[in-house]
Amino acid sequence: MSITTPIIAFAFLAAIMSDIRTGQENSFDRLAHPLMFTVLLGLETLLLIRPRSYPFVTATMLLGSSAFSSASWLPCCSSPVLA
Repeated sequence: MSITTPIIAFAFLAAIMSDIRTGQENSFDRLAHPLMFTVLLGLETLLLIRPRSYPFVTATMLLGSSAFSSASWLPCCSSPVLA
Protein backbone atom coordinates (compact mmCIF):
# COMPACT_ATOMS: atom_id res chain seq x y z
CA MET A 1 0.00 0.00 0.00
CA SER A 2 1.27 3.45 -0.88
CA ILE A 3 1.18 6.33 1.56
CA THR A 4 1.91 8.87 -1.19
CA THR A 5 -1.64 9.15 -2.55
CA PRO A 6 -3.29 10.12 0.77
CA ILE A 7 -0.53 12.69 1.37
CA ILE A 8 -1.13 14.25 -2.05
CA ALA A 9 -4.89 14.27 -1.45
CA PHE A 10 -4.31 15.97 1.91
CA ALA A 11 -2.10 18.57 0.18
CA PHE A 12 -4.96 19.39 -2.22
CA LEU A 13 -7.35 19.67 0.73
CA ALA A 14 -4.89 22.02 2.47
CA ALA A 15 -4.63 24.10 -0.72
CA ILE A 16 -8.41 24.35 -0.94
CA MET A 17 -8.71 25.50 2.67
CA SER A 18 -5.79 27.92 2.35
CA ASP A 19 -7.14 29.53 -0.82
CA ILE A 20 -10.59 29.97 0.70
CA ARG A 21 -9.22 31.41 3.95
CA THR A 22 -6.83 33.87 2.27
CA GLY A 23 -9.21 34.91 -0.49
CA GLN A 24 -6.79 33.82 -3.24
CA GLU A 25 -9.23 31.32 -4.70
CA ASN A 26 -10.04 31.85 -8.37
CA SER A 27 -12.53 30.15 -10.68
CA PHE A 28 -10.00 27.53 -11.80
CA ASP A 29 -9.17 26.62 -8.19
CA ARG A 30 -12.85 26.34 -7.25
CA LEU A 31 -13.28 23.68 -9.92
CA ALA A 32 -9.90 21.96 -10.14
CA HIS A 33 -8.91 21.52 -6.49
CA PRO A 34 -12.06 19.65 -5.39
CA LEU A 35 -11.98 17.63 -8.62
CA MET A 36 -8.36 16.57 -8.10
CA PHE A 37 -9.05 15.83 -4.43
CA THR A 38 -11.97 13.58 -5.37
CA VAL A 39 -10.01 11.82 -8.12
CA LEU A 40 -7.08 11.19 -5.77
CA LEU A 41 -9.36 9.70 -3.14
CA GLY A 42 -10.93 7.52 -5.81
CA LEU A 43 -7.53 6.33 -6.97
CA GLU A 44 -6.51 5.55 -3.40
CA THR A 45 -9.72 3.56 -2.92
CA LEU A 46 -9.01 1.64 -6.13
CA LEU A 47 -5.50 0.93 -4.91
CA LEU A 48 -6.80 -0.38 -1.60
CA ILE A 49 -9.36 -2.62 -3.30
CA ARG A 50 -7.10 -3.81 -6.13
CA PRO A 51 -3.40 -3.54 -5.26
CA ARG A 52 -2.49 -4.75 -8.76
CA SER A 53 -3.84 -1.46 -10.14
CA TYR A 54 -0.69 0.32 -8.94
CA PRO A 55 0.67 0.98 -12.48
CA PHE A 56 -2.69 2.41 -13.58
CA VAL A 57 -2.97 4.58 -10.46
CA THR A 58 0.59 5.85 -10.87
CA ALA A 59 0.14 6.70 -14.55
CA THR A 60 -3.20 8.39 -13.87
CA MET A 61 -1.69 10.49 -11.08
CA LEU A 62 1.23 11.58 -13.26
CA LEU A 63 -0.93 12.45 -16.26
CA GLY A 64 -3.59 14.11 -14.12
CA SER A 65 -1.08 16.20 -12.21
CA SER A 66 0.59 17.26 -15.45
CA ALA A 67 -2.75 18.26 -16.94
CA PHE A 68 -3.65 20.13 -13.75
CA SER A 69 -0.36 22.05 -13.79
CA SER A 70 -0.67 22.87 -17.50
CA ALA A 71 -4.26 24.00 -17.13
CA SER A 72 -3.43 26.20 -14.14
CA TRP A 73 -0.98 28.19 -16.29
CA LEU A 74 -3.40 28.78 -19.17
CA PRO A 75 -5.20 31.76 -17.58
CA CYS A 76 -1.83 33.43 -16.94
CA CYS A 77 -0.67 32.95 -20.52
CA SER A 78 -3.83 34.40 -22.02
CA SER A 79 -3.79 37.46 -19.79
CA PRO A 80 -4.19 40.80 -21.65
CA VAL A 81 -1.27 42.14 -19.61
CA LEU A 82 1.09 39.68 -21.31
CA ALA A 83 -0.24 40.32 -24.80
